[in-house]
Amino acid sequence: LRIAAPNHKWMVSTLFRNGHQTSVALLIGRKTGVDITKKEQHLLKGLTRQIITLLDDAGAHKAVKTPRAHADAPTAPAMDGVTEALQELLQFDQGWLTEYMPETTTVAVTHIFVPGQPEPKIGQQFPLDASASGWVVRHKKPRFDLNLASTQGRFMDQCLLYKQKYKSMMVLPLRVQRRVVGTLSVASKLPDQYSRDQVPTLDAIVRKLAAYLTQAHDVAVSPALSQPPASATVLGQVQGVEELRRVLAGEVRQPLAAVHGALLDMTRMQDLPSSSRATVERVAHKVGRLGDVLFQILEYGKPLKLTHTPCQIIPLLEEAVSFVNDDLAAKNIQIIPEYHTPLPLLRCDKAKIKSAFISLFRCAEEVIQTGGAIHLAATAHRTGLLVTLDCQREETRSQSETLQNQSGAWVSFPIASQIVEDHGGKISVASGPTQATTIVIHLPIMTKRSYRGRRR
Repeated sequence: LRIAAPNHKWMVSTLFRNGHQTSVALLIGRKTGVDITKKEQHLLKGLTRQIITLLDDAGAHKAVKTPRAHADAPTAPAMDGVTEALQELLQFDQGWLTEYMPETTTVAVTHIFVPGQPEPKIGQQFPLDASASGWVVRHKKPRFDLNLASTQGRFMDQCLLYKQKYKSMMVLPLRVQRRVVGTLSVASKLPDQYSRDQVPTLDAIVRKLAAYLTQAHDVAVSPALSQPPASATVLGQVQGVEELRRVLAGEVRQPLAAVHGALLDMTRMQDLPSSSRATVERVAHKVGRLGDVLFQILEYGKPLKLTHTPCQIIPLLEEAVSFVNDDLAAKNIQIIPEYHTPLPLLRCDKAKIKSAFISLFRCAEEVIQTGGAIHLAATAHRTGLLVTLDCQREETRSQSETLQNQSGAWVSFPIASQIVEDHGGKISVASGPTQATTIVIHLPIMTKRSYRGRRR
C-alpha cells in the first residue's frame, strides 16, 4: 500500500469474503494525519454491508474464477528433470512458470521450481501492464533486469522479489508457433547473473516448458474454466475472418488478377484466330466476374464502422448514379430519377450509404441485363425515407424469372442490406410474373427534439 500510495498517512481496508475466498477489498486513505472518527467507522461498516448485499444479489461470487494450478492438477503433464537442467545451466535462487491468460489479460503462476519461498505463490496473477512477465508477453522478447532496485516500483512481481533482497532477474518468453503462451522467470540474490548469451543454451528447456503449457492449457481446478467466455469466442471469430480475408486478398485475388490481365492481353494479339479469340474473351469475362465476386466477399468481411452525420439523400443518390452511369449506358440501361422534394435530413455514414446505393444499382443491372430502365424515386414517409428502384426490361421475359436466374449473382446485395440495417433501415425486393422487379430501401430520418419551454 505504501508503494501504491506513498503520500497517504494511513489507510483503512475492508475485505469482502465469501467462504474462504476474498473477492473485493475496499481501501480508504487520507493524506492528513487526522484519525478516523466513530461516525466514519459506522458509515464504513454500513457501506460494507450494502456492497456485500449487492454482490450477493448479483451473484458476483459465483462468477469469480479460480486461477489455473497445473502443478497441483493430477492430470497435468509432468516436468521431470526441468529443475535439475535449469540448475546445471543457471544460478538462481527462485524460478517459476507463468501462463498467459488472454481472457483476463493477466499472467498466472502455474509452477514454482524452488518450493518453500514466500513469494510468488501458485495461482498468483499479475496484470500484463504491471509485471515483468506481462512485459515479455506484450513485447515477445526476453527481459533482463540486473538491478531490481530500479524497477521494483514499476512491476509487481519484481516488487515481491526486491523485498526478499533479490538483485537480478531474467524472464524468457515461451512460444508455440509465434504465439507466446507463457514465461519462464528466474531470479538471483546475486547481481549481474544473467545475459543474452545464456538464452541459446536454454532453448531445449524453453521448448519443453512451452509444450508443457500447451498440454496443460485445459487442466484447471474448476471445470468451468475450460469453457472460454463469449467475448473470447467472438474475438476468435473476428480474428478468423480477418485471417481469411488476408489469405483471399494476398493468395487468391492477386493471382486471379494476374490471370485476368494475361487473358486480356491475349485478346489483343493480332495473330490469334477468331474462334480462339472468342473463347479467350469468354474465359476472361468469367475470370473478371469471379474477381468481382471475390472483391464483394472481401468487402463484406470488413468490420463495419459507421460515422453518422446529417445529410441530404438526393446528393448521395446523384453521386451513386454518376458512378454507375457509364456502365449502365454501355448496356443501354437508362436511369430515370424522380424526387419528391422537400425531403427531410438523414443521419447516416455518407460513404457507406453511397456504397450501398451503388451495390443496389449493380443488382438492378443484373436484373435488367441489357436494355431497360431504372425508375429511381425518393419520397418522404411518416416512418422515414423511401428509395425505390423500379427495374423494367424492354424484353417480354418475366421479371420474376430474371430475378430467379440472377439471384446467385447478387453478391453485393448482402453488403448493401447489412449497411442499411446498421443504419436502422431495411431493404425489401418485390417481383411477380406481370410486374417489374422493385427494390425498396427504407431509412429512418432525423426527428426534431421537442422543446419544452419554461412555464410562466
